[in-house]
Amino acid sequence: MNGNTPDTRRPGTAPEYVTLRAARRTAGESRIDVVCPTHNRSTRIRPTVDSVLAQSVGDWRLVVVSDGSTDDTEDVVRAYDDPRIALLRCPPHGHPGGPRNIGLHHAGAPFAAYIDHDDTWRPDHLAVLLEMLESGAQAAATGCRRLTPEGGVEDVGAVDMVWHPEIQALAGLNEPSRVGHVRELVPRVGGWTQADHGFEDWDLWWRMAEQGIRFTTDARRTVQMRQTHGTRRETITAKYAITVARTSTREVAEAVVERLREPRTARRMRDGARADLAAWHTRLAATPDYVVPRGHTVAALRDACLERVARMENQHGYQSVFTGPKGDGWALFLTLWCTQPAHASRVSGLLARRDVRQRAVLAELVEECERHAGRGSGHRVGS
Repeated sequence: MNGNTPDTRRPGTAPEYVTLRAARRTAGESRIDVVCPTHNRSTRIRPTVDSVLAQSVGDWRLVVVSDGSTDDTEDVVRAYDDPRIALLRCPPHGHPGGPRNIGLHHAGAPFAAYIDHDDTWRPDHLAVLLEMLESGAQAAATGCRRLTPEGGVEDVGAVDMVWHPEIQALAGLNEPSRVGHVRELVPRVGGWTQADHGFEDWDLWWRMAEQGIRFTTDARRTVQMRQTHGTRRETITAKYAITVARTSTREVAEAVVERLREPRTARRMRDGARADLAAWHTRLAATPDYVVPRGHTVAALRDACLERVARMENQHGYQSVFTGPKGDGWALFLTLWCTQPAHASRVSGLLARRDVRQRAVLAELVEECERHAGRGSGHRVGS
């Protein structure tokens, strides 16, 4: 399997795995199957499994997929005397995409959900997901509470759960532990990526959105997610970057970066970012694909998004640009955390259309720095 592509194998050719313990409840008795990938989490996985057992609905199956665990994680799971729990073991992938594909291959219920081995659910989580899915949602997500390594709490609320295909393409919305979907949809779009780039969930939800699959959301915080230091995500490096401006020389490119750091320019870019984002949200809110959490209105959430944009301090989308050679000149690049070239291309196009005012300021800076260097401009932004 090419590590840069989604897993396009059909269910009959799933990756190798062994069943260490089969669920004694058949797929026909389950409304939703839960996939839990894990690796060496013998202590942390207990609260996770316990939270699934505590669900207010009981017609589920839990498929725990051990990604080559070398501690006693598998013994801990096997010790649960519940007919709804299955335990599979596969060779180590080093990332959760492969184990999630295996879990989906083993699943048979109409719907699938996920829980990561550090997370826990409130007792009503599956009930909330099933309310949406059994009412016709293709994919569903709930709110959550994130516990930071420093002991802080971050609540994901209604504004954070506004959904649109363009928002999904530009942002890694909805961690797996918050999501449920019609089971057969994920294999249809190629499954979870096998690339070890991180952000596997962002990649999958984006590919689903590109195929016309839409999320339904509910802002109730039914998931508690524990964030820790030393995770794989902290070691991941970006694989892609897009060109946001071209210059004649390295010196000109570096001069533009220095200008971006000046307080006056930073304020102009911030004002541009506010205007760009406000226009973008207003445009998205006028389309049928703009999804707000159940129980909320489009107008109220649109206005809340606009209020958040208006409160932005010195933030803009080009604070992290860097320089490098391109063709016979030099360029400014913006890092992207995508997992495949098609996604990077999609993001590049969306940013060019969305960030009109910020790109205009950037074009002025390039023009001024080229003139100062004694050269005509002739260089374009985003080319």
